[in-house]
Amino acid sequence: MLWNEIIGHSREIEMLRNAAANGRLAAAYLFTGPEGVGRREVARALAKAVSCPEGKGRGDFCDVCSVCRRIDSGNFPEVTFYRPEEGTIKIEKIRELSKFLFYHPGEGTRRVIVIDGAEKLTPQAANSLLKILEEPPGGAIFILIAPGPEGLLPTIVSRCQRVLFSPLAGDAVAAFLVAKLGMTPPEAGAIAAASQGSMARALAITPESRREFRELALRVWQEHDPEAKWGEEFMSTDRAELLEELEFFRGLFRDLMVWKLAAGGETQAGGLINPDLEDLLTRERESSWEDIFRRLATLESTISLVRANANPRLAADQLLLGAG
Repeated sequence: MLWNEIIGHSREIEMLRNAAANGRLAAAYLFTGPEGVGRREVARALAKAVSCPEGKGRGDFCDVCSVCRRIDSGNFPEVTFYRPEEGTIKIEKIRELSKFLFYHPGEGTRRVIVIDGAEKLTPQAANSLLKILEEPPGGAIFILIAPGPEGLLPTIVSRCQRVLFSPLAGDAVAAFLVAKLGMTPPEAGAIAAASQGSMARALAITPESRREFRELALRVWQEHDPEAKWGEEFMSTDRAELLEELEFFRGLFRDLMVWKLAAGGETQAGGLINPDLEDLLTRERESSWEDIFRRLATLESTISLVRANANPRLAADQLLLGAG
């Protein structure tokens, strides 16, 4: 994927390209932002810009040479990606990295080390990485990818140049879905809005699943019995699917608060994450703020539990009990 094929982040990309072209790349970067907005794509592109023999110091790359193709396949020795295994990045991996950096590059002149999921570093691994960053080997570039600085040692954050990746514009996501996946503009628009700026989330939502989500919302919210609002039969027992469902309801609560704040319902549907559920939002707008905040607090607690690897079924049970 060439620089100009990456969706969004033009200012951040231009800054990195110029730094690469002028030989002014920082020793360490921290790429932060929500999941699925392009942090990994930019990290991989920067690795190619540093390594590609065709770039010729312009901060660019060809994306077709042996080096670029091997970076994509994970077989170029001077570009290494570290990712969590079983939920963490352990000290053994950082020790392995330290030994790797001891030797001079076998190909090219610079190494790029990408730590994807840096917030998952164990305390021991984080302290070991800090020692490396305090005296970084010449020519090595570190790229840490995390949702934010939270969960990282402040001393690690202070040694990185932070690059913030914002959610993608809805029209850019919709245009991609139309051009690459052949969706109709209305389908793409609804999915782009529901994705909340995440291309990964947009690609995970098909028109069929979007319709299923809409039916789920109508079934769960149309009952007046509090327990029926979160009936067990509606929620998935698969962790990834349950998180998608919970994120969908989080978007609905956001829309409900926007809709309730709009005097007389004057907010335009185009400003909603779920414009196709305007009828449901209009009906639910009669709920009290106390009820909305109580249900939202339960939802947020459940999302935190699921992300912390709690049993999806038990987490859904808590949601059910706390919504009454």
